Amino acid sequence: MALPFKTLAPSSLRSNRNPSKETESDRLNMPLKNLLDSEGKCMTVLDVDGFYFPNFEFPSQESDLRSMADHYLARDDDVLLCNYPKSGTHWVWEIIQMLYTQKAELIEHSKMKCMMECLSKEAFDSLPSPRILNNHVYFSMLPKDFLRRKCKIVYTMRNPKDVAVSYYHHHRGLLSYNYDGSWDGYLERFLEGNLDYMSWFDTIRSWHRAIQEHKDYPIHVIHYEDMQQNGIEEIRKLAKFLEKPFDEKLLKDIQDKCKFEVMQKDKFHLKTPWKENTAGIYREGKVGGWKKNRIVLTMPLKNLLDSEGKCMTVLDIDGFYLPDFKFPSQESDLQSMTDHYLARDDDVLLCNYPKSGTHWVWEIIQMLYTQKAELKEHSKMKCMMECLSKEAFDSLPSPRILNNHVYFSMLPKDFLRRKCKIVYTMRNPKDVAVSYYHHHRGLLIYNYDGSWDGYLERFLEGNLDYMSWFDNIRNWHRAIQEHKDYPIHVIHYEDMQQNGIEEIRKLAKFLEKPYDEKLLKDIHEKCQFEVMQKDKLQFKSHWKENTAGIYREGKVGGWKKVFTVAQNEKFDKFFQEKMADLNLDIKFTI
Repeated sequence: MALPFKTLAPSSLRSNRNPSKETESDRLNMPLKNLLDSEGKCMTVLDVDGFYFPNFEFPSQESDLRSMADHYLARDDDVLLCNYPKSGTHWVWEIIQMLYTQKAELIEHSKMKCMMECLSKEAFDSLPSPRILNNHVYFSMLPKDFLRRKCKIVYTMRNPKDVAVSYYHHHRGLLSYNYDGSWDGYLERFLEGNLDYMSWFDTIRSWHRAIQEHKDYPIHVIHYEDMQQNGIEEIRKLAKFLEKPFDEKLLKDIQDKCKFEVMQKDKFHLKTPWKENTAGIYREGKVGGWKKNRIVLTMPLKNLLDSEGKCMTVLDIDGFYLPDFKFPSQESDLQSMTDHYLARDDDVLLCNYPKSGTHWVWEIIQMLYTQKAELKEHSKMKCMMECLSKEAFDSLPSPRILNNHVYFSMLPKDFLRRKCKIVYTMRNPKDVAVSYYHHHRGLLIYNYDGSWDGYLERFLEGNLDYMSWFDNIRNWHRAIQEHKDYPIHVIHYEDMQQNGIEEIRKLAKFLEKPYDEKLLKDIHEKCQFEVMQKDKLQFKSHWKENTAGIYREGKVGGWKKVFTVAQNEKFDKFFQEKMADLNLDIKFTI
C-alpha cells in the first residue's frame, strides 16, 4: 500500500522567496520548504506531499519520488536495507555487501550510490545485480513491485536518544544543510519530526504495523545495540536470513572489518561534503553516547502512574501489560505467540498470576520429572515463555517445563490442540498484592519506589504488568469450566503450605510420574522455603541491595502485617464485587 502522492503547485510554495536569489532547485520547480526551529534556525527540505526529504538536487528528484511507489521495478535478488537515518545504515550495508561477495572488504563507494531516494529512475535501473538498496522511508512508501516479489528487507533500529544526537551532528556537519542550530532547538525539532525524514516515532510505528500485518513478508530486524554487543551472532543471523553461506572465519573477518574505527579510517574519503573540523559520516557510533551510558530500546513502553504519581514502566502489547524483558524481538514474538509457538506432546505448562508459587511448583515439577530431589541450578526464568525469544523457546530441550503469567486465552493454540498438561496455581490476592509490592520495589529493572498505599490502588485497578489478579482468575476459571476435557490441575498455594506431601502426590498422579513416599518426602523437604531461599541465593543479582530477592517470606497470611483495617475492608468489598459469582475457595489464612 503506497503513500498517495498528489500533484503540487510548486510555485505557491516558492512565492515568498527572493527571485534574485533563484537556485537550480527554483528553476526545476522543486517544492523546497524552510523549517524553522524554536530558536528561528532554518533547515531546508524537499516537501513531497507532506513528507520531507533532503534536497539531493538531481533534476528529476521530485517526479521520481512521486513515481517510486508505482514505477520503480524490483528484481528477485534485490535486498532492501531500511531504517530511520543514523540507525546503522552504512555499517549494515557494508556487512550485507560482504556476505554477498563472501569477502571482508569494504566497498570503495558509499551506500549513497544505492540509496533509492537520491537516485534518478534511470540510475536506479542501471545498478548491477544483486542490488543492495537502502532508504529511510515508511514501509507504505516502498515500491509496490518489491512487495509483490517479496524481496528481502533488513530493517535496522537504534534507540532514539542516540539517533537524535547523531542526527544533530549530521545536520550541523553536512555542507548541504547549512544548518547551525543549537542542541536545545534541535531536540524540539527532532521530537516534532520537523526535519527531513520526519518523525522517528512515526517511522517506527509505520514499520511496526507493517511487520505485524505482513507476517508472510521476509523482514529481518536488527537492533543497533545488539550489533554493538554481540556482532558475530547478529551477522550470523543476518547471513541465515539472506541465505548466504558463512563459516566462523568469515563472520569474524566481517566483524573486524566493520568495526567503527576501521570504517572511520578506511572510508575517510567520504568526508568531502562535510564542513571542516567535523567528524563526517563516521562520528562516534557508540551506544548511549547521549549520556555515556547504554540504553536498550524496547517498543512500545508505557508509563503507568499510581495515585501518588509514582511511575511503573511496562511493555504494552495490544493492551496487555508485560515486564520489559529487553530482548530485541520481545514485542513481535509476544504478538505471534498464539499462532506461531509450537508445542511438543511432552510439554508441561505452569500458569498463574505472579507471586503465586511459580518458582516453588516449577522446582517440584522438575524433580518429579528427574525423579531426584535436587534444585535446578538455573531459574525458572529460562523456561518462562514471555521472556524467551521464539528462537530460544524452540531450542529448549525436551521435556520442557514451561511457565507463564498470561491469560488462558493468550496461550499458543498448538498447546491447546495437543492438550498439553497445564498446572495452574492460585494464591489469595492479599498475600499476592504484598508480595508483588516487594517484587516491584526490589527488582532493579522496575526502578519503582511507590508506597504501599499507592501500590494497593494500583493492584486493585490492574495498573501494572500482567494486569488484574481478578481478571486473570476469571479468565482461567471460565476456561476450566468451558474446557472440561482439557488436562488442567489446580493447586492452591495455601494447600501446598498446609499439606505439601499430599499436594505433591496429587501433582505426580496428574503428571503420570512414578513416586514413592521417600521421593515425596525428599521433594517436600528440598522445596521448603528456607532451603530454596538459601540454595538459590545466587539469583539476587537483579535485585536492589538490602532486599530479600525472589524468596522473601512465602508465608500464608503475611498480608495481616501490612494491610490497615480500612484497606482490608476496602479490599474485601472489592473482592466481593468482582468475584462473588465464582464461589471460589480462597484461603486468606490457615
